[in-house]
Amino acid sequence: MKVLLVEDDPDKARRLEDWVVSTYSSCEVSTARSFTPALDFLIDSTPPFDLMLLDMSMPNYEGASYKYDGTAPETYAGRDLLAQMRLRGIRVPTIVVTMFDTFGEGAGRVSLEGLAKELKQDYPESFRELVYYSPAQDSWKISLRKIVDRIVK
Repeated sequence: MKVLLVEDDPDKARRLEDWVVSTYSSCEVSTARSFTPALDFLIDSTPPFDLMLLDMSMPNYEGASYKYDGTAPETYAGRDLLAQMRLRGIRVPTIVVTMFDTFGEGAGRVSLEGLAKELKQDYPESFRELVYYSPAQDSWKISLRKIVDRIVK
């Protein structure tokens, strides 16, 4: 299985990658820490990825180095990546894995359930599910396993 992990938090990325590799043998994981290299991976991947684990909020680094520079993350960068995938005809089953329980501010604030409903409606060709990630609990592993198993069966 070929997996693209799009995550800017190094600890979360490490834990997710460790989980994927230990749960699914012969798995190849590529990691992108922001929007731009994630899109590059998706465009350039041959064969295509079998699965993408996608953070919703991440930086949109420009330039060749893609190094962390302290730029504030874009709240809906994951949604923007799904939109770019649709525009380019890239169809990779995607699970959003996030540490936030709400997104946006003020009247535009949306819950996890609201976001999942929106993504399912707007990006049915790629979006599969949303998993709430908590470093203090292991319930995300159980949820993620059920979803991945349905996708890769």
